[in-house]
Amino acid sequence: MPKNKNYHVGEDLSKHALHGFCTRVGFPRVSGLCYETMRGLLHHFMEGFIQKIVAHTTHADKKTITINEVYPAMHTTVFVTKKDMKRCHDKAGREQICLGFSKAPFDRIIRHVVSYYKENLRIEEAALTLIQYYVEMWLLKLLSVAKKLMREEKVQTLQHNHLDTAGWMMSNL
Repeated sequence: MPKNKNYHVGEDLSKHALHGFCTRVGFPRVSGLCYETMRGLLHHFMEGFIQKIVAHTTHADKKTITINEVYPAMHTTVFVTKKDMKRCHDKAGREQICLGFSKAPFDRIIRHVVSYYKENLRIEEAALTLIQYYVEMWLLKLLSVAKKLMREEKVQTLQHNHLDTAGWMMSNL
């Protein structure tokens, strides 16, 4: 079991980072309740996704999560490969994968959820990056579905009920 049972995934996902995703999708305004709803939906999605990854890892009788265990756990609607990942450059000019959430807090979230399902599993750096990228792509897809719902209602502000409905629709794909 994890060391801190009261830990919540949303503690490490800042409002600023979530708002960045909303801006990327093109929302003019976002209700304040949406951030907590997004955190909850991400938490639920990540738990299911990481549970599949841990199942693949333990089934292969391995002690380290690699990208080979991440790929089978991916849902086909948001399947990504390493070559699909958008690249950008850091301040030193080194090429890296562009991620919306800060790497350290997201790694902490992943490690916490993994430890909930199985203790003492190591995680390869490439697997952590792939998990984070996949979760971010899932979040963008969720926000896109919510935006379609907003257009149907002819409203300008993203409300938490749009996210709840979009989450329900994506879970039933």
